[in-house]
Amino acid sequence: MAIYRFPPSAARTPAAGDIDAEVGRALARTLHLLSQAAMDGVCRGRMRNLVGHLACLAEHPAAGDAVREACGALLTRWRAAQLEHFGEERREAVREH
Repeated sequence: MAIYRFPPSAARTPAAGDIDAEVGRALARTLHLLSQAAMDGVCRGRMRNLVGHLACLAEHPAAGDAVREACGALLTRWRAAQLEHFGEERREAVREH
């Protein structure tokens, strides 16, 4: 796998330091889950969390077009993998007391 390095001037844009805090946290959590999946494998809970974070980023207006597009494409593939490996996601009804 080739690692591409961008010159410092290409990596820095005026808005680079202005990332939305919520988007930054969601990106960090998503990268963490992707890393865990690559190193340790996936379980039902990790897959559910990853799909949820990707869905959030794919629709978040502050995420930027490139992030939304990339997360949307990843979301499609991870949802297909989730269905293949774990079947239809069941949501248990929450009982009110």
